Order: sequence, then structure tokens, then C-alpha cells
Amino acid sequence: MPEVDFTFGEIMAQLSLNSDPGLLWNLLIYTCFFLNLIAFFMQDDKDLMSTLTIGGTLALLMIAKLNIVEPKALLSLIMNVCIFVFPIIVTGMSKAKKSKPLTAIAGFFGAVYFFGYWAFFQRA
Repeated sequence: MPEVDFTFGEIMAQLSLNSDPGLLWNLLIYTCFFLNLIAFFMQDDKDLMSTLTIGGTLALLMIAKLNIVEPKALLSLIMNVCIFVFPIIVTGMSKAKKSKPLTAIAGFFGAVYFFGYWAFFQRA
């Protein structure tokens, strides 16, 4: 198993707004993250699939923010598609009526992030 050599300061530097890939992309990531986080807590207790799907979206957003995967890698494309699609899936399958508009908005911001990132970083 490879040894990971990250320090707490390096992780905090990656989580700042001025780190790579740029301010606009970081704002989109954080907007998606906080919208999904609020939707995560708005899910019903018995709606496990919706809660896990939103939780997966939150994990993917943090992986994208920390730049663990190369931008032109296929895994990066799959992650960004999931950031776009998972909130929209939750909008359709969630039993919590109050979270549906929020997950739809999170899906919209996920779509903006996905298509913009694809056009400027993955295609280039």
C-alpha cells in the first residue's frame, strides 16, 4: 500500500477558495456541497437510498475539491457526471417533499459545474 504524505496544512490549502482549479470552480463546488449537505439533512429517516446517494455526492465533491484525480482521467469525468446526476435522481425518488426543490437546484449547479469543467479542463 502506498504511503500517503499529506499534512494538515496542505489539505487546508487545497480546501481554500483560491486553490486549483480556480475561484469560479471552487465556488461551484462549495455551492453544490452546501446545497447537498442541507438536502442530506432534510431527507426522511426511512429514506436510506436518497440519503446514501446524497452522501455519495458529498464525498465526490470533496474528492473533486482535493484534486485527487487528474482532470483528464476517465474517473474524473465519471465523478463529475455523478455530481450532476445524483441530486437529480434524488429529486425524483425522495419521499421528502421539502427537499425536492433543493436537490433540483443542487442538480442544476452540478450540471453547470460538470459541463464547464468538461469544456475547459477535460477537453482541452
